[in-house]
Amino acid sequence: MAEQTEEQEMGFFDHLEVLRWHLVRSAAAIVIMAIVFFVKTDFVFDTVLFGPTKTDFPTYRALCYLSKRFNWGESLCISGFNVQFMNTELFGQFIIQLKTAVVMGFIVAFPYIIFELWRFVKPALTEGESRQVSKVILGSSIFFFIGVLFSYFIIVPFSINFAFSYEVSAQIDNRITLDNYIDFLTTMSLGIGLVFELPMITMALARFGLLTAATMRKFRRHSIVVILIAAAIITPSPDIFTQMIVAIPIYFLFEFSIFAAGRIEKRADKAAI
Repeated sequence: MAEQTEEQEMGFFDHLEVLRWHLVRSAAAIVIMAIVFFVKTDFVFDTVLFGPTKTDFPTYRALCYLSKRFNWGESLCISGFNVQFMNTELFGQFIIQLKTAVVMGFIVAFPYIIFELWRFVKPALTEGESRQVSKVILGSSIFFFIGVLFSYFIIVPFSINFAFSYEVSAQIDNRITLDNYIDFLTTMSLGIGLVFELPMITMALARFGLLTAATMRKFRRHSIVVILIAAAIITPSPDIFTQMIVAIPIYFLFEFSIFAAGRIEKRADKAAI
């Protein structure tokens, strides 16, 4: 009994050691990408982060093109942006640069982090399960980046346009701090990226029999309420328009998750026959 316990403990600690190195490699990937983004400060801030505040941003140009294409004049054209950010902290710009580099490093390294997680659990999987998990990893990365891009090109531009165009009095100027803007941009991008993982989470739960399409359909109305609350929490912006831009895609993801769960159940039933 003592020998068996010792072997089990050795096996447990061996797994911890393996997990530690997977985490170290994941952290190293984030650090490497963070260093790259920290060095490329001009591109990161002037082109990427401050892009939605410029009138030549792709989203604004696309809206203006559609407005002219359908003979709506310049009703959808956005102009007049004059954004000047403030820094109110002594080392504020350096801290923001460092924090931004880490967040962007995590976003870019996300597929590799998921890959390291897959490598850790792979020895415990069968060949068929390993193939399924590899598909989940690919799908998770794709959905995550779709969410980040959706936030960057759709939610953020509309939110910024609303924030800078809305005023309660002509005597009030919108002077946004750099920290506030970066927090909004990174929180929104990461939040929407993770929310877009909903179909993959649902498929994983359905594959293990922990969630069914029938259950999701049963609680569809409740889910709508939860989605609206989640959209209000995710979006720092208080306007209803921005919240609906977030809520509608999440609802479509929920419906897609029901469809995906149903497909998995049908495949499982055919395999059981």
